[in-house]
Amino acid sequence: MKGLLIYFSGTGNSKFIAKRIKNEFIKQGHEVTLYSIEENLTIDWESYDFLILGSPKYYEHTPLFFINWIENNVPKLPSPINVIIFCTASAPVATSFKYLQKILEKKNCYVVTTKTFQMPNNYSIGMFSTTSEEKYEIYSKWSGEKAALMIENFLYAVYSIEKINGFIGFLCKNVSSFFCNSAKHKSKNFSVNSDCIKCKQCIKNCPNDNIEIKNDKIVFKNNCIFCTRCINSCPKNAILYKNKKPKQYTYNLNELEENKR
Repeated sequence: MKGLLIYFSGTGNSKFIAKRIKNEFIKQGHEVTLYSIEENLTIDWESYDFLILGSPKYYEHTPLFFINWIENNVPKLPSPINVIIFCTASAPVATSFKYLQKILEKKNCYVVTTKTFQMPNNYSIGMFSTTSEEKYEIYSKWSGEKAALMIENFLYAVYSIEKINGFIGFLCKNVSSFFCNSAKHKSKNFSVNSDCIKCKQCIKNCPNDNIEIKNDKIVFKNNCIFCTRCINSCPKNAILYKNKKPKQYTYNLNELEENKR
């Protein structure tokens, strides 16, 4: 069989899992094509036998910008196709995918498997603490084992949808949507300090073209998705949030190198 894996990865965690999934399918004799929503490629949708969608989760829900990309770019297919959805998160709790499932069903895409992969915390703004290298190694090992089991079950038609309380799922959807909409304007809290060398890495790495140089200064516009990639990819750790320097998360940042436009 031939599958298409579409993903978004802010700091490399989701791409790390996507590559694990691809490799496990290859071990089973199947082909999987990786496609980042940051790329601008032509997709021959009808040439694939199954679809995989993956992203980080924002407040236990698929982020709004990823849902919007799926809604706007995945066509209604002539024949039904099975879908796997996965997400990455620092909390090992189930994710609500119902809203995305409904969108996909209208496109003749039917979700049969969902999975949340626990990964190190990559969000160091505010009260959130970083994850030790030891835990990173543990989470990496677990994620590989979970991916292998998920794929084996999928290939043998043992499908599994994560269960989440309906009210909790509704609450998560609304909180996540509010966060994603308000994130656009959180750029006003970003700035750079005197360590900035204007190397433009933040500009090149921003997935939403939200950063530019204006009057010889780094400027953050109002289209942020709060992936924090700019903070983590800065070679001088010169990007501040509310005038404070967050600790960088670099465990899987190298995974995103080939996504640069």
